[in-house]
Amino acid sequence: MDARQTIKIKSSFSRPLQHIAMTSMLSFYSIGVVIYELLGSEPENLIEYIACAGSVVFPLLTARLVWRLLKTRDAITISPEGLCDRRLADETIPWKNINEVASWNDNREQTIVLGIDPHQVDQLGRGIKSRIVRASLFRMPKGIYIDGRVLSIDFERLFELVAAYHRTYGKPKSV
Repeated sequence: MDARQTIKIKSSFSRPLQHIAMTSMLSFYSIGVVIYELLGSEPENLIEYIACAGSVVFPLLTARLVWRLLKTRDAITISPEGLCDRRLADETIPWKNINEVASWNDNREQTIVLGIDPHQVDQLGRGIKSRIVRASLFRMPKGIYIDGRVLSIDFERLFELVAAYHRTYGKPKSV
């Protein structure tokens, strides 16, 4: 593997397609209930009010999901300068600000944890800093969490790439 190149990883299509199918089904159901039950009368119970709201909300949500699917771009960019996960923020995290790279597997959720140097958090952009602050509010270790499930690359390969770039461009380990 050549650690001098820039690697761009796209999002997977499977999860968004599942969400689009689900919201489409809910859209058709809500609109069907509104047309069948409410065409000539006012809503009478909670289900009918929910169907009215759903007949507006679910088609809008479906349209947004289709738009996001059509305009997919690179989700993660790994370069000699740093790592950028566009699902979190458009900012690149320089390798020198990352203390360590670890994997965390919990109940089939595979996550890469980037340990950020606490003294260098202020040098990061606002989007990344807000993610770190939110993680610390929930008593999670301070760092950035990268979800490896919905990418076009498998988790093990992603972790190998991130770890290799960190070894090459990150801070040297203190002895």
